Amino acid sequence: MFKRIMVLCVLLTLAIAALAAVTAEDIQNLEVELRDLIQKMETDQPNYDIYKAQYDELIVEYDRMKAEFAMAQAEDKQRVGCQSKYNDANSALRLRQYDQAIVLLDEAIVDCPDMHLLYLGRAIARKGNDDFSGAETDYLKAIEMAPDCATLANYNLGSLYINNLNRIDDGVSRLRQALSCDSTYYKAWYQLGKVSLEKKRTTQAAGHFEKAFKIEPAYSLAAIELAKIQLNSNCRAAITTLVSAGGSAEDNRKSQLYQLLAAAYNNCGQPDLALQAADEGISFLTKLRQNKSYISGALHWEKARALQSQEYWQEAVDELREAARSREWRQNAEYEIEQRIKKEHPEVN
Repeated sequence: MFKRIMVLCVLLTLAIAALAAVTAEDIQNLEVELRDLIQKMETDQPNYDIYKAQYDELIVEYDRMKAEFAMAQAEDKQRVGCQSKYNDANSALRLRQYDQAIVLLDEAIVDCPDMHLLYLGRAIARKGNDDFSGAETDYLKAIEMAPDCATLANYNLGSLYINNLNRIDDGVSRLRQALSCDSTYYKAWYQLGKVSLEKKRTTQAAGHFEKAFKIEPAYSLAAIELAKIQLNSNCRAAITTLVSAGGSAEDNRKSQLYQLLAAAYNNCGQPDLALQAADEGISFLTKLRQNKSYISGALHWEKARALQSQEYWQEAVDELREAARSREWRQNAEYEIEQRIKKEHPEVN
């Protein structure tokens, strides 16, 4: 019996020591063991010395656990304060109040230097202030301190390298690290597609955009870039992509989706559907009161293309004049009117 008790006590001590953090339940369990030993000392006098030795050993462990638990509670209270400052900093970031966010995060980092989200937030704020070197330092610190794979920090650092520091290879490496943490992080696939497009690796870019779009069908930026690639080589594929994206696209992207869809229908020889898509896009621009000069001009340009293919020359000229109100399309639209339509159809006003 005595040996069994000793083994149980040793196992209990080892189990407690192996715990990553002491809980209130751990302390309560040890209190039960101590009360049990006190009772045995009182009722089993012949074995008093044995129980007393066990008691003395456990009481030391009990005091250590209570001290550790009290320290953990104090640290938890401190972390709650850090979390509160982090939340306030996030609110400031949403309002682009970067200096205020940095002040809050600086204070929190003093109290919680191992909380990786604080460095991530400060990196975002520093980037907002164009402090790219400081942002890089904090992103690297967030990655170092993260308890698991730092997907977001790697992605943000990769974007910083590519878009702000012209360190393309480093950026690609970080994006791939983010994807090794989470292969479904669609924004990283999109960024890789943009890099491939800049390097004129069109097929590779299309593959990256397609992955991003398949993972997140509501991410219309990927659908737009994929459709741009498909537009001239495979207008049917572009139509499929754009129609799939249209249902879940953000309202502020729909006018561009419709413009590309009108272009795809024109390329596929379907002017009626091109007119319908262009009208939908113009309707969204009006509804949202968006002042997107390029998209507006492009929508009227596609309407003019569709009308020309149906030989509605006067209506086509009217749409080209609307397109010419956009500075990006003015030269093309005026040239089309003067060099083609007016020469071939001088009767058009």
